[in-house]
Amino acid sequence: MKKRLNGFLGLGVLMASFCIVLASCSKSKDPNAQLNAELKVIDDYLTTNSFDYTEILYSEVPVGIITLGGGPQPLKGQTVKLYYTVRLFPSGTLVKNDSLVDVVVDNITDAGLASVAIIPAGSTATVFVPSPHAYGSTGDATLGVPPNTSLTYDIYLADVKRTADQETQFQTDQSRIQSYVDTVKGPPVVKLQNGVWVQTNIDGTGATPKLYDYVSFQYKGYVLTTNSQFDSQTLTTIPLLNLIEGLRQGMPNMREGGSATFYIPSLYAYGTTGTSSIPANAPLIFKITLNGINK
Repeated sequence: MKKRLNGFLGLGVLMASFCIVLASCSKSKDPNAQLNAELKVIDDYLTTNSFDYTEILYSEVPVGIITLGGGPQPLKGQTVKLYYTVRLFPSGTLVKNDSLVDVVVDNITDAGLASVAIIPAGSTATVFVPSPHAYGSTGDATLGVPPNTSLTYDIYLADVKRTADQETQFQTDQSRIQSYVDTVKGPPVVKLQNGVWVQTNIDGTGATPKLYDYVSFQYKGYVLTTNSQFDSQTLTTIPLLNLIEGLRQGMPNMREGGSATFYIPSLYAYGTTGTSSIPANAPLIFKITLNGINK
């Protein structure tokens, strides 16, 4: 299964922000000629080779998600543990095997490894890196990388760790949510492994969304500590990947046509910054009706 999400949009209060690096423009010569030529070769390869994956274009680097893990995606300031193998593309010649252990995700500058920012812990992925984002027109003789050569990275994201401050706030939010849900009536509220809580109000009968699907839904959002509503919208054909972390983790527990209430710790919402209508370190409530899923 091939699915391409080209970049990420900031859409409404729910959306997470992604930084996409764009190449500069030149009137005299197309600075992207080499990049575009290599991307075409990569795209042709992905089109003609049949295997089950989801393709995402992350900062001009195609990422093929092979196995989707069930853990959290890395957030700013968090450390990751990952294992990777680099090969020349398309020959498959081995360049190196290596790992990163307890490295802050923000500090990863290697274009192939930086893509872990969009995959959950436990995932495996193959990342296709054109030479302008690798060793360029000079290559690297020490590693045996010729000039203008694309690379592949086979990556396993083994673990993601919160910072000490994030962990303290997370536990505070869990206590707040626990106290709140103890007063909630109706169907049981279940705490998911990732720390998001969910109350299924209406069981849907359709499909379950996956992280890289597009979803259409209605929602109302509330600040848990004050029970004040901060937003209400209907969104259509939105990449689930672009939503806040709490909904990325929570909505795959719904079925199309169903409705649910999510109780989300601030770490998986708007964190220490908040927004104009959401205080910093505020756990949130989202009441959602899932209207549709586009694969």
